[in-house]
Amino acid sequence: MGAATTRFKWVAAPSLLLFFACSAGEGDTPDVGPRDATVGPILYPDASTNLDAGDLGTAADSGAEDAANQCVDGPRKPLGIRAGIVNGTRAPNLVPLSAEQRRAVVGVGQVGVTGAVCSGTLIAEQVVLTATHCTEGIAANQLRIIFGEDDLSPELVVPVASKREHPTQDLALLTTVSAPSAQLAVLPIPIFLGTLTAADVGREVETAGYGDTESNEWGRFFAIELLISVDAQTFTVDGQGLRGVCFGDSGGPAFLVAPEGDPRTLGDLSEGDAECGYQDTFVRADVLRPWIEETTGPTPGANNLPCGGLGLVGACSDNVARWCEAGVVVSRDCGVCGETCLYLGGRQGYDCSVDPLACGELDYLGRCDGDVSEWCNEEDRRERLDCGAQGQICRYIDAETGYYCADP
Repeated sequence: MGAATTRFKWVAAPSLLLFFACSAGEGDTPDVGPRDATVGPILYPDASTNLDAGDLGTAADSGAEDAANQCVDGPRKPLGIRAGIVNGTRAPNLVPLSAEQRRAVVGVGQVGVTGAVCSGTLIAEQVVLTATHCTEGIAANQLRIIFGEDDLSPELVVPVASKREHPTQDLALLTTVSAPSAQLAVLPIPIFLGTLTAADVGREVETAGYGDTESNEWGRFFAIELLISVDAQTFTVDGQGLRGVCFGDSGGPAFLVAPEGDPRTLGDLSEGDAECGYQDTFVRADVLRPWIEETTGPTPGANNLPCGGLGLVGACSDNVARWCEAGVVVSRDCGVCGETCLYLGGRQGYDCSVDPLACGELDYLGRCDGDVSEWCNEEDRRERLDCGAQGQICRYIDAETGYYCADP
């Protein structure tokens, strides 16, 4: 396979870090071409609805009263919905989790040791998913499950009654002596009921754990990483040198929002890079589901989340921006105000914009919108390339190319 085409970077990425580490090998990258209008059909948002301030006033005068009120009075999406990720964030940024679900991200401790030595996920009422290398050689009655944001001052510590380590994969199940929910408001985050495939490459996932941070803060943090490969037993994510799991996050989860709209646990952290900001490998829970369910019982189906898991990031549908705010779906019809619904980057998500080619916080690395590659070009304008129209798929290539078209 050929090397990915290197393109000029015109923006400098901020220096960020999050959280485990070993070393992960680099795979081949597919042949790709430069982001160039000659490669295939470039798609732009419909500029016909892009009105200047005078046009907007005319449209409001001639339109329905409710449309005029919406354009002037809102609803408007809150600006800066996400804090910049520096050393992780205390709350998840991608996968909407309630306070009870956040407590499902747990620390794994040992008798006589202060704080968490590894991380894990409560996936069933009394079952924690973690990594075998966190538990091997340690008697079950010497292990403890730590609940709460601060593992040095936990909300609850529950002893482990039994452990079960997978014979070939770095995945273990710990069963607690009692149900944590009897003493603390906590909801398990079950394992993914679907199957990860190559089509999932390029998606963002949320990682979490109690590991090291650059600022030496303690406790539970969350981070967004890119899913860059799926193998038979593992999947790999990449923090692109900006963020990542680190020492102490071993056994911790990667989450995604399932098609049904609820959060799911994809697997446990097995190994990562020594710099805590690049490639991290997780053991897949979906392929080990029969083995896991021997301990947990049948994995439950979708849970009912506020707004169906839409989240504050939101979505665009028929030029209407929709997002979840305070547990209620809020929508703004961008078209009636002469605006275009766009993805405006990680801090703003999907929102209305008066400029249909505005990049917002979409950067040169871009993203995949289905099989369409979307990025911000050197002139600070949004570009889109339909990969599907030329028989390819959109996927994350590497840190130089970002999201672009590649052969399936």
